[in-house]
Amino acid sequence: MDIEYIQPLQRAYDRMKRALFKPFDLGKWLAVGFTAFLADLLNNGRSGGFNYRRDIGHDTAGIEQLPEKAIEWLTSHPGWLAFIVAAAIVVVVILIVLTWLSSRGTFMFLHNVAHDRADVVAPWRDYRKLADSLFLFRLWLGLAGMVILVGAGLVWFFAIRPAMAEDSPASGLVLLIGLILVGVLLALIWSLVSFFTTSFVVPIMYKNNLAAFDAWGRFASLLSSNPWPFLLFTVITAVVLAVTLLMAFAAGCMTCCIGLILLSLPYVGSVILLPVSYTLRAYSLEFLAQWGPEYALFPAVSSLSDRD
Repeated sequence: MDIEYIQPLQRAYDRMKRALFKPFDLGKWLAVGFTAFLADLLNNGRSGGFNYRRDIGHDTAGIEQLPEKAIEWLTSHPGWLAFIVAAAIVVVVILIVLTWLSSRGTFMFLHNVAHDRADVVAPWRDYRKLADSLFLFRLWLGLAGMVILVGAGLVWFFAIRPAMAEDSPASGLVLLIGLILVGVLLALIWSLVSFFTTSFVVPIMYKNNLAAFDAWGRFASLLSSNPWPFLLFTVITAVVLAVTLLMAFAAGCMTCCIGLILLSLPYVGSVILLPVSYTLRAYSLEFLAQWGPEYALFPAVSSLSDRD
């Protein structure tokens, strides 16, 4: 089977033009943009910068005693400890709610792209069961990420940190490098699972009315026999996103940062960038359809350019 990469992207781009510009309908744009905003809730706000203080790192001699100092400070300030625990619980609850909303929005946006519609209420209701299954899968995926982080912290606290505190910290440095390499590998695997879930597993769920784990089982067999095409698809998508970010940043700078402010606003940024998210959503559907009609979601796979 000859797998194409650019032609599916071109067809996705043509679908986006027909849906959003031929003709241009502001009401449709705002409605589809709202579903795109819901679908991307988990990613909104992650691009914010960090304000690192320059004096961090000037005195690193006491870093190995930092956990003990933190525990001592928290135990001596029970009010702050209660506040931190409460804040952590609130953050977890907010993340769970955003995950639930995003799972609903993912199917709403997919429905609109697959059928060239601007529905909000109907897909919110009709795909509740599938969205709940995706929500539970994402919770398990998030829990796996937390286990990885906690495990890395325990390795640092009980193995690497004591070794680094010794007179010859070479063994600790080796352990640290190993922890970093393993952490990067696990983070990459976690990111790929999350990306493949949205790009391919959700369409399989939508097409066959399957639960998330069942759809992942079907996609896993496809992925295991065709790993490189899906990895190359991931690279192409990452390149498209990188180019989009650079263009958005350049446009924001040319508007005296007004564009950057608008892009950072919830919902507004999703509406402005709707052509990009629409094209990428359609791209994954066009790409997946190459493996047979059982993976095709669009009513027809014929070239759209002949009908423009």
